[in-house]
Amino acid sequence: MLLVTLTVFVIILAFALFSTRFLSQAVLQRGQAQLEARLQAGVMDFRVWLAAKSDALIAYGDSLAYVDYETAKDVFLAAVTTRGQRDPEIYSIYYASVAKPGESGGFFLDSSGWVPGDDYDWTGRPWFTRAAATGALIYDEPYVDADTGQLVFTLATPIRRDGRLVGVLGADIFMTTVTDLVAALQPTPSARTFLINSDNLYVTNTDAAKVMAGDFFEDTAIQLDQARFMEASLSVEFLADQGLYVGAIAIPDLGWRLVSFGQLSDIIGDLASKRWLNIGFAIGIGLLALVLVFFAMAVPVRYIRDVATGMAMVASGGGDLQRKLDVRSHDEIGELAFHFNSFTDYLATLIRQTMVVSDNLKAVSAETRDASVRVAQGLDTAVQALDGIISTVRHEATDFDVTSRSVNLFFDQYSNLQGKLLSQSASVEQTAAAMVQISRTMDNVAILGKKGQDLVVGLNDSARKGGNAVNELAGVMQDISRRSEAIAEFTKVIGEIAERTNMLAMNAAIEAAHAGETGKGFAVVADEIRKLAESANTESAEISRLIGEINLSIAAGLKSSNAAQGDLARMIVDVEENGGLSREISAATAEEAKGGDEILRALQLIRDANAELKLVINQQHEEATGIRQSIMSLQQETEVVAGSIGEQGAKLNELSNRVHSFNDHMDSVADEAAKLACIMENFKLEEGACP
Repeated sequence: MLLVTLTVFVIILAFALFSTRFLSQAVLQRGQAQLEARLQAGVMDFRVWLAAKSDALIAYGDSLAYVDYETAKDVFLAAVTTRGQRDPEIYSIYYASVAKPGESGGFFLDSSGWVPGDDYDWTGRPWFTRAAATGALIYDEPYVDADTGQLVFTLATPIRRDGRLVGVLGADIFMTTVTDLVAALQPTPSARTFLINSDNLYVTNTDAAKVMAGDFFEDTAIQLDQARFMEASLSVEFLADQGLYVGAIAIPDLGWRLVSFGQLSDIIGDLASKRWLNIGFAIGIGLLALVLVFFAMAVPVRYIRDVATGMAMVASGGGDLQRKLDVRSHDEIGELAFHFNSFTDYLATLIRQTMVVSDNLKAVSAETRDASVRVAQGLDTAVQALDGIISTVRHEATDFDVTSRSVNLFFDQYSNLQGKLLSQSASVEQTAAAMVQISRTMDNVAILGKKGQDLVVGLNDSARKGGNAVNELAGVMQDISRRSEAIAEFTKVIGEIAERTNMLAMNAAIEAAHAGETGKGFAVVADEIRKLAESANTESAEISRLIGEINLSIAAGLKSSNAAQGDLARMIVDVEENGGLSREISAATAEEAKGGDEILRALQLIRDANAELKLVINQQHEEATGIRQSIMSLQQETEVVAGSIGEQGAKLNELSNRVHSFNDHMDSVADEAAKLACIMENFKLEEGACP
């Protein structure tokens, strides 16, 4: 009850404070609006007064548009006299011609009777130059009049005749008149009003020494943001810390501002008394509300105490839900007691259901834990088996890697063998070219023998030439002998290469047998290489046999050559004997030519075999490259399989850990279910109620 009372009191007090603040803001806004309206009205009054002076000056200005001095003087004096009678606020009216002093038509007329000196050039005065330049009415800054020594304010307007400037008409108004007019514009009782220019200097002030000399803000010690304040055409500021208000409004035609300041209390004078009255009224209303709330809440509070006592009895009974609240009122308190008794009945039912659920939870958690233990054991067994599989796969991958390196080494050796075979083929090509040269040489020898037969008659004359030819033949035969020996060495090399190729093919077949299904294709290639090596060995033996026959023919040729040399010595003595020898030489060279043809045919066979060997080598190189790529691909797939099995093992291991963690959670659930059952046993429930 006390809390409710205090709450009502605080609400009323807060409302009073808020309304007081709202009242303050409303008063300030109203004061600002009134101040702005009064400033605007003051400017309007000043502009109306100034416009009246300007209109009067313009009204009769056209009548002075005479160039002739006498006429202008008469008209001017008549106008000035009339004006002076009607408007005593104008101190002096004067007219200046556009011509300068001393020039033809230059004159200056003044209503006060003042005559300018010879050094006075009215065309250079600010009021004259500005009016002539703008072609309209102008207002000049205040200045000290030379005749009276007082501040005056000047209005000037240009005078035109036939569209041509003939002079300027001006009027001086004492600043005291303007100052009194401005000072009379008081928005509030304590207000002081001035005109200031764009430099914040006084244009009007009762203290003449401050006009166009004193700074308004420095003189009044008003502190505010001057730049922001002077930017707006109409500004009002409330300076609570200085207890002042200040307002300013621009007068665009003059470039001046009407500024007024005064005590802030003029605007919010009775605000304080209204504020305290408002607060006092709020406090009185609050106290009255407290009394009313106290009496209104007395009976409900008594019933609330009864309900609270009954609730305390239920709470102090240690969970005894058999106790009920005995409140027979028919208001909201009685309804609260009834609903509380219904709540205890529902709570008792809920607790019975919770006890049943707790028992079921204990049983389910035990069964779930047993099942999860079995699952965990099975997962552990699977993890162990998978670890064995992973070890086996990794071992097989290692063995396959070793096999891959062996195969790569074999392929490298086989590539080396292919290089050697290609080198052998090139050597055979060179041998064939040499044998072609030998065959041509043998043909030449046969031709020489034929010529020897034809030249038997003239042998005596050609005996010396014949001796030289026999010597050359002996050299050629020796060269043939040396080339035959080289060919024999080549055939030995071919035989050795064939034997080594055969051995490599056998080793490759053995390695392919070790590789199993993967090496079947390579075994076929190795068998073809072995057959090719055997064929090369056979052809090498045949070449060796042919070269042996060539050597025998060459030996016979050398023997015949030696015999020819001996017979040549006797040829000089016996021409007929030489003729026989020539026939024998011709026959021998023919035989040698036939032997050369046989060698060429044998070498052609070797060249054909070499061409076939090159083709087989190229095919085997392509097949070997494919096998190597297949082995590398198989190795990569094996590594991927090993990695995948490893990932599956890691996931299975993680699943096993989660199952063990689930077992731990189920143990916790069983413990919490036991604790819940223990807590439920503390409640006292009515007998016979069904959950």
